[in-house]
Amino acid sequence: MPELLDTLKALAACDTPPAEVIVHVDGGDQLSVDALKSLSSDVRILESSEILGPGGSRNRLLHAARNEVIVSLDDDSFPIDSDFFSAVDEAVKRHPTAGVIAMNIIHDGEALAERRPQVHPVADFVGCGSVYRKRALLNTAGYVPIQPAYGVEEADLALQIIDAGWDIIHDHDLRVRHATSRSHQATPTITSAHISNLALLAYLRYPVIYWPLGILQVANRIIWSIRNGRTSGVLAGLAAIPGKIWRYRAYRKPVSAATMRKVRRLRHEANELAIGGG
Repeated sequence: MPELLDTLKALAACDTPPAEVIVHVDGGDQLSVDALKSLSSDVRILESSEILGPGGSRNRLLHAARNEVIVSLDDDSFPIDSDFFSAVDEAVKRHPTAGVIAMNIIHDGEALAERRPQVHPVADFVGCGSVYRKRALLNTAGYVPIQPAYGVEEADLALQIIDAGWDIIHDHDLRVRHATSRSHQATPTITSAHISNLALLAYLRYPVIYWPLGILQVANRIIWSIRNGRTSGVLAGLAAIPGKIWRYRAYRKPVSAATMRKVRRLRHEANELAIGGG
């Protein structure tokens, strides 16, 4: 709750405030609902009695938004620059084919990235700091309502966005602070989820011809986890794959092979850009 209050303060401090602020309170957290209502009458509050997770929560928020341009933030992420919303508005106008605009996200302990007028197409984005065009989101099935969502959340939606004919761009003029060190990602639960969710993503969105790629991605994640000392959770992640695929089988709607080729090309270009320091 303290993180959310900091985020709300940062939004209010922007030169141009957002047209509306919507907060989803998950899992019947009545204490947070009461606290929000006592602090501000300007915040629209959505509630769910069951746990929807990040994907299910974002689906509700995106559909409830009254505006075409939607800025997505976590409870612990907030704009760095006071002209943030003005810059978002300009970015959306400059790029009419962008269904999602990714931003520079700076975590705790990381150096503050400088703003620069650089934009390039990408295949991925992070939900704690991004801009959605609502029309583009309505062309997709939305997020898979899964918790934890690591490995499938934005990767899945990105595939759907691109398959629907929209672009994803990264605008380096937009900056968001994410107040976390990400240390929680080393827990066995997250390790397990990341492995099983990668397999789920391949099942839900990859054409059958690309399933070997999905198997390779799962294997690479296992190797990465072991090399980084995250062995706890690896076996649990593998064991969870069949049940998770069965549970979410109704969400399967593969993208085209052309979309897969485009995504792989964009990721290769992004890696080359990162290596080159661009």
